[in-house]
Amino acid sequence: MSAPVIFAEVPAKDRRIGRITLNSPQTLNALTLTMVDLIRDQIEAWREDEQIAVVVLDALGGRSFSAGADLRLLYWQLLEQPGKPCLEAEAFFRREYALDLALHEYPKPIICWADGITMGGGMGLLKACRYGVVTENSRLAMPEISIALFPDVGGSYFLNQLPQRLGWFLGLTGASIHATDAVKVGLVKYAVQHDQYDALWSALEQHAWSDEVEAEHAFIEAQLAALQRIGPQDSPLARHANTIASVFVDANGASLSTGTAFVDALLNLDVDDVWFVEAQANLRRGSPLAAAWILRQLQLAEGLSLAAVYALELQLVINIIRHSEFLEGVRALMIDKDKQPKWQFTHSEEVPSLLLDQFFRPID
Repeated sequence: MSAPVIFAEVPAKDRRIGRITLNSPQTLNALTLTMVDLIRDQIEAWREDEQIAVVVLDALGGRSFSAGADLRLLYWQLLEQPGKPCLEAEAFFRREYALDLALHEYPKPIICWADGITMGGGMGLLKACRYGVVTENSRLAMPEISIALFPDVGGSYFLNQLPQRLGWFLGLTGASIHATDAVKVGLVKYAVQHDQYDALWSALEQHAWSDEVEAEHAFIEAQLAALQRIGPQDSPLARHANTIASVFVDANGASLSTGTAFVDALLNLDVDDVWFVEAQANLRRGSPLAAAWILRQLQLAEGLSLAAVYALELQLVINIIRHSEFLEGVRALMIDKDKQPKWQFTHSEEVPSLLLDQFFRPID
């Protein structure tokens, strides 16, 4: 049986490039606790290795960088004691978030090549690396509302960084975007044709790496900028940005009143566009309870430091996975695949404040 993560040290003149390759294409490179721990251990070892100049994170399979967490595995773990603490599932989220934070704070350059489907935990990895690169094959999304979760792995932070509340829209609807959209709205900086990956590797291998940190960052940025190009792509998120913003901010850009009223406002927008209508359908099909906690989480996380956001997310995710709504969402989408979840509420406005408060209480 092949390893779920492959590590290699690639020669680059008198230094080496650390390469991390996700290797579970049959699950779209869905992340497990084993994979998280393997990556964390390796980057810590490379942190102390003076011969490792730069780290590259990619994936095998061609179709997906990473579709997120292995939800089926989490489901069966949680089902053993529904409603109660589950050490395995909770450990996954604790250590996944710790890995993402470690990547954010890593002292050496890390390039993430996110070619293909990049969702949930895959987005967490992409955004945690200093140099996140997408291709014309990339499909980016935070679709957690469909399984009664929320945009975690730092999503509460990076979605709040997008202009015109576009991040709130992506978090509520789980809408999928591609490379052009991601660059235009500032979700990622670099978009490169997938057939240029060999050219990038050639540049990295032929470079004489030094201890001059700023110079090495400048080199990487120059290489990615030189390679950056994507064929013509429509940009639906950018095209509908003003319409989306009208739900969340007034004409002067000031935030409108917060709360679940945003859900109805989004659903009531009359936009003749297949992509937008599908985004609305995602929201309509998603958990109304999840929509309520997604909005509150985004509001609470705004302006917080990254570390504080991860702490807030960990509290929320553990409370959520102890609740039946999450199990029902995963069952309907990933286990029975009937796509007929029996949500606890039919509308977000039905969610009692006291119930919503429980998800934001400190973990027992």
